[in-house]
Amino acid sequence: PLFRSQLQDELKSLVKQRDREWRPALIELEMLRDDNSHLCDESERLTLAMEEQDTEMTKLRTVLEKAEKENVKSNAKVTELEDRLSSTQAELESVLKEMQAQENATSSQELLQTIREQEGELLRVRKKESELILRIENLEKIR
Repeated sequence: PLFRSQLQDELKSLVKQRDREWRPALIELEMLRDDNSHLCDESERLTLAMEEQDTEMTKLRTVLEKAEKENVKSNAKVTELEDRLSSTQAELESVLKEMQAQENATSSQELLQTIREQEGELLRVRKKESELILRIENLEKIR
């Protein structure tokens, strides 16, 4: 019984010593677990924020792509109108040369009427060109 009592006392002493030695480590472990939990929460929050940003970037890319397509279409329209304008100007020059050659045979009234018609066509082409330039500028502002 005495030996048993000594063993029990020694065991109690060892348990107390172990508790004293391990308590700070257990407390630190619990603190690390809390920190880890907070870090996991923050990581999840940041992940959600990044996903939202990715979604927003995708939307912006879509808008940009549409604007670029519209710009390409507008540029093609401008090129077409420039070509038509150039063609019309060439036709006007040709008509003017022809009119000069026929000046003696044609009355001045007929010449004025033809010029007015050509000027009207030229004004219509210039108006369309101005409208397209405004559309392009608006698209560039959107970009």
